[in-house]
Amino acid sequence: MTFVTQNAASTITRGVEFETTWRPVSGLSIRGSASYDQAYFEEFDAAQCYTGQTVAQGCVAAPVTGAKTQNLSGKPLYRAPKWLLTSGAAYDFAVTSGLRLAVNGDLRFTSGYYTGLNLNPLSYQSNFTTFNSGIRLSPDSDRWSIAVIGRNLSNRRYGTLGVDKPGGLGEVYTVAGEPRVVLLQGEARF
Repeated sequence: MTFVTQNAASTITRGVEFETTWRPVSGLSIRGSASYDQAYFEEFDAAQCYTGQTVAQGCVAAPVTGAKTQNLSGKPLYRAPKWLLTSGAAYDFAVTSGLRLAVNGDLRFTSGYYTGLNLNPLSYQSNFTTFNSGIRLSPDSDRWSIAVIGRNLSNRRYGTLGVDKPGGLGEVYTVAGEPRVVLLQGEARF
């Protein structure tokens, strides 16, 4: 097996983003964002083939060198989902005289994308949603706080970067995204 270091000749990215926050009452904020991104290789005519890729799937030998390459020009850029959508809310309120509680929750939707540069179909990560939340207790002076923070609470498994398994038969190693994490955080200001 041979690994080749390469650089795409050029890429194009076009998109739009929208972000908003609404505060209907004191202490409550509701937020959302949407990002649409169209990212693709403008020119990448000598990309490395993925393991097991056939001529019918676009893997051809170069006439002079015999190196096996594929043409990814016009194909989607890897690790570039078309859609990122988020929504969430945060509420900060007094629980007693002198103590405040802040709670928040957020959903994040990511559309599907390839995790591998060579666009191996096995490296395709289908769309997924993660949920994050937290709760924080502090005095009005904010001199200290204690918080519980949760990330990816639904424990959704997803890939971030994929590479063909050396010597494998079309298998892909994928770096996993962050699993469920629950943190206890304390702060003090002097």
